[in-house]
Amino acid sequence: MTSNAVTASALPLVMILIPLGCGLAALAAGLVSEKAARLLFMASVLGPAAAAPLLLKEMAGGKTLVLKFAQLLPPGGLSFRVDHLSLFMVLLFCLYGLIVFVYALEFMKDRPGRIRFWGGMSLTLAGCLGVVMAGDLFTLFLFFEFMSVIFFILIAHQKTPEASAAAMKFLFMTIIAGVALFLGCVLTYLQAGTVCFGQGGVFPAGVVPAFAAFVAFMVAFGIKSAMFPMHLWMPDAYTFAPIPAAALSSGMLLKTGVYGFIRVLYDLYGLKLVSELHWNNLLLGLACVTILYGSLNAVVQDNLNRRLAYSGIAQIGYILLGISLLTENGFIGNLYHVFAHALMKGCLFLCAGAVLVGTGKQKVSELGGVGLRMPLTMLAFTVASVTAVGLPPFNVFVTKWYLGQGALDFGQPLFLVLLLVSSMLNAAYYLPIVISAFLGEKALRQHTIGRQVRIKEASPVLLIPILLLAFGSIAFTVVAPHNWPLELARAAAQAFFAATP
Repeated sequence: MTSNAVTASALPLVMILIPLGCGLAALAAGLVSEKAARLLFMASVLGPAAAAPLLLKEMAGGKTLVLKFAQLLPPGGLSFRVDHLSLFMVLLFCLYGLIVFVYALEFMKDRPGRIRFWGGMSLTLAGCLGVVMAGDLFTLFLFFEFMSVIFFILIAHQKTPEASAAAMKFLFMTIIAGVALFLGCVLTYLQAGTVCFGQGGVFPAGVVPAFAAFVAFMVAFGIKSAMFPMHLWMPDAYTFAPIPAAALSSGMLLKTGVYGFIRVLYDLYGLKLVSELHWNNLLLGLACVTILYGSLNAVVQDNLNRRLAYSGIAQIGYILLGISLLTENGFIGNLYHVFAHALMKGCLFLCAGAVLVGTGKQKVSELGGVGLRMPLTMLAFTVASVTAVGLPPFNVFVTKWYLGQGALDFGQPLFLVLLLVSSMLNAAYYLPIVISAFLGEKALRQHTIGRQVRIKEASPVLLIPILLLAFGSIAFTVVAPHNWPLELARAAAQAFFAATP
């Protein structure tokens, strides 16, 4: 991949160090002052968000930002690099992180261990930013591992047997992912002599990459993105972790796995080599299975968080489908869905958290009539649900439009049928919740009869982030003068495909 100009800049490192430093400071300050910990927690996301416009300014004209410490980490040094793809991910993480952090501040305010949780979220943000601004695979590996270890703590936060079991499952699979990623790094370095990004392919002519390295990358990033059959950690983690942790993972951690796939296929191997070897077909097949497996499992889940988790697995399948098509339209669809899914699924998780606070309920079968008591929350849930189905003019329709175009470019119109079937399954597991929520007052009375249960709308601090995410699911296609996520996705796609002969 090529870019117009390369500029040295310390800004990417600063954007990582702010949440890292604030997270550690919040954990320390919490020992003496909760107010200080809360301020540091919000500073950890406000800092990178405030720096994002500076990042855009420095990258004006198509510049790529780089920073390298050659002697810090052998063999290639510790390096950072921000191109169009990285910029897309950074802006998403800053925007989405700010919304989720505000929600988490209110959601966790009366819960035990909240300062530890807030500090963990800040450190996780630092790890996610480090992954997407890494300039080479070894630097990415370091932040990948750091992010994963911290998120293990967030899953185990509630200290119940179920949460502990879910955290241990995640940790076990994280260890597998880490070993696989390191193996892939080493094998690639031994063959290519470099694992730096931005070259559109690092292997010399005539060198065939080791298939073992490709499989290792599939395992590492497949686990992190919850691709079938490496998704096993996700349903339990999302069911038993605090809601803000599940939302953070859905919008950010899963996307670092997707980002890893893009960097390996499009940057390390290069489009031409992957196409010649047909290795993308393996990912393509798993993407299709992931879509159907996640959707079918979501239909039968009664626990709302678990239903959202399996739905998330299916949604990740869309992204992997777009990556593996190796077409420009498919790439635009995959990257736009990274954004669309974060807003849509984040909204659904935050709604689930508000319902839990307001009703104490997590089972779909017990949510009849809740929309009459929490109308704004369930209105936002409805918007996000319709978005997930892929109806126009919502964000996911844009995703499926480009994925459909990419499938036709790839010469496989049958993938259009897969997209249609998955939309119908989305409707099957989301719309009954919406219908029951607004038309099931009788069911609500049955569940509350004889109990002192007061159900009311979510507090403004919980509700505002929910409504912002719901609004974002349609604003960029209808209200905003420019759909900047789509424009950035196109720019990232052009940067990769323009470099391919």
